[in-house]
Amino acid sequence: MKEEGGIYPGKRRKSYYRRILAFCQEEGVAVPNGFHTRDAYNYAVLDIGGTPHSLIAVTWYLESWVIDYLNSRLAHGCTFRILDFDKCRELKYDGGKKLTIVGPFNCHKEADYVY
Repeated sequence: MKEEGGIYPGKRRKSYYRRILAFCQEEGVAVPNGFHTRDAYNYAVLDIGGTPHSLIAVTWYLESWVIDYLNSRLAHGCTFRILDFDKCRELKYDGGKKLTIVGPFNCHKEADYVY
């Protein structure tokens, strides 16, 4: 039996896919169709420049990949919110090679157990 997005149950590590969807639903964040066709990793980025805020379809496993993406988009004046769904913390980018911790957020770990 396939889940939403065409993925078989249990194939996404720590259910980041489910956690991200639960967060977006609760916060009213728009989820692009492209998100459902990719593997979900722990780092997710929200574009907060518009209303409603929208999830970037790609998620990342490494902090350095997030920084590379942000550097490519910040030049265009975009504003973002960075979320780590593994450690349940919000991050920010001030330049350099590291993300800085802003604080905790509800990353919906309970979604790991919803089938």
